[in-house]
Amino acid sequence: MKKIVISFMVSALLISFSSCGGNENPGMEEFMAAFGNKDKLKQVALKYSNAGVVPDALFACQMVNPVIKNKEKKGSVTLYSAEATVGDCDERSENAKGTVRLFTISWEKNKITTFSWGGPKSGKVEY
Repeated sequence: MKKIVISFMVSALLISFSSCGGNENPGMEEFMAAFGNKDKLKQVALKYSNAGVVPDALFACQMVNPVIKNKEKKGSVTLYSAEATVGDCDERSENAKGTVRLFTISWEKNKITTFSWGGPKSGKVEY
């Protein structure tokens, strides 16, 4: 009986999560999952965008722990506000390691249409 009650509770939780507007964009899910491997992130970014839309600066350092902070729908465009932590970085950007970077990314028809940096979360540029 206990297993049935627990199973029911888990099922109800999963149903409520999926009905609360989980991420219906598989491209964005794949993009966020690629953080932590800058080569994979670049590959996924190129898969879902035209050249030059996602800046090369995103791939200069290992970006880890991405978090979507806000999702907004404007007509056929979905705009995400997100942040990620700078991991290992090349010698030109050593001071950036451990800082949190803000960015916005918009999607339309399963393609990245814009990407823009919001700067460091602290407001202080570490480079």
